[in-house]
Amino acid sequence: AIIDMERKLDQWNSNKFRSVTNSVSNFALIRHMQSDWIHWQLFLEKDHEKEEIYKLRKSLGSLPSQVDLDDASNGIADIMDIYELDPKDIAKGLLAGKQYNTSLSARDCFEIGNHKSSIPLLEEAISLLQSPGKTNQLDPIFSLDVSEVYLAQSDGFLKKGNWSKALTALDDGLKVQPRNAKLLKSREHLGTHLLFAPPETPNVNISSIHYYCCQAECRPERNRDLHCLYLRKKESAFLQLAPIKTEILHRSPFIVYYHDVLSHDEMKDLRTFSASHLRPKLAKNNSESGKKGEKYQPKSHFVWLKKFRNKGTDRAIQFLEDATGLNVTDSESFQVINYGIGGSLENHLDSSLNHRKYLKQERMATAIFYVSSDQIICTQLIGISRQLSEVPQGGATMFRKLNLSIFPKPGSVLFWYNLNNAGDTDPMTEHSGCPVIVGSKW
Repeated sequence: AIIDMERKLDQWNSNKFRSVTNSVSNFALIRHMQSDWIHWQLFLEKDHEKEEIYKLRKSLGSLPSQVDLDDASNGIADIMDIYELDPKDIAKGLLAGKQYNTSLSARDCFEIGNHKSSIPLLEEAISLLQSPGKTNQLDPIFSLDVSEVYLAQSDGFLKKGNWSKALTALDDGLKVQPRNAKLLKSREHLGTHLLFAPPETPNVNISSIHYYCCQAECRPERNRDLHCLYLRKKESAFLQLAPIKTEILHRSPFIVYYHDVLSHDEMKDLRTFSASHLRPKLAKNNSESGKKGEKYQPKSHFVWLKKFRNKGTDRAIQFLEDATGLNVTDSESFQVINYGIGGSLENHLDSSLNHRKYLKQERMATAIFYVSSDQIICTQLIGISRQLSEVPQGGATMFRKLNLSIFPKPGSVLFWYNLNNAGDTDPMTEHSGCPVIVGSKW
């Protein structure tokens, strides 16, 4: 086990960036640092390695928490559902057709499957545990009993209302370990209740929405209203000298994609300035009781940047005024957001302005600035919301009602108006952010 840990450490030190560039390796590292560390402590205590124990306990505060592990599990499960990936492929490091030099262990699959009640991942954990020659060298310390997986699988079926399959899972476990006390007790308890249970509830997965446009670029049928051009404006001396590559994606609502707007240095300024100031994002929560409050929003951290703070924000504001003709003097600060493993954004509208409440401050438009080095930065104006990013796989912005998805390109800007000609919120601008498979979204 010690030799295997030294090998993993050598791999990490040889290329730290490559070790965390995809969602599988990210999850495996978080799960290892959160779950395995306490086992190392117990292992070292047996050998009375007091100095190592002291170092271990001192580092506990900087290790991932259970919340981090839950967030990572949610992210992997979302990636698997939305991109329709096979659990066997994920475990092997094959993500949406691209093979990576990483994999998930049986315990990794178990942690995700148990947290999300994912039957396919629990089945893959059982397969890995029972496959000859695939035993992890760390198992003597971090052993995973196959009975735990069968119990979790049975519990997952129960949560889906499928009692008979829950019973079958326990029976399968007893074939492997016929004298396991937990399996026998659960089998007896469930068998008794099954005698008086109502008919089996259909297994309906309410969360398995098919996001085809997350998997491939979707565009409406081309016509002469949708075309590319070099944008020039008489009001802007800059655009007269350096017109912008412009791609019109939709007319109503008006959605346009500007290419090659930000330079490498401008993008670098925007990401490096904010990286050390990120904090967990709080989101409004409407509970079943009707009470509103705030809760921790997983896979998301943010920080606010004041306008005209560096050459990156200067350039972004100047571009918006040149390209759109909008006055952003009274806009809000830039909001920098980081999404973790499987980071995504649910379907939403950027404005809620209806019934002509013109005195209410709302976002009349949204602009997303895509930045290189796997980063996305989001800014809000009194009329404009802005974001920045590039992601190797996943991370598209999707308009489901328009059958339109846009994948990030570094230095480019996606822009649309949230209000219609009457001044009300246009429901067709409802959009979402697809989960990131590889990379980190800032």
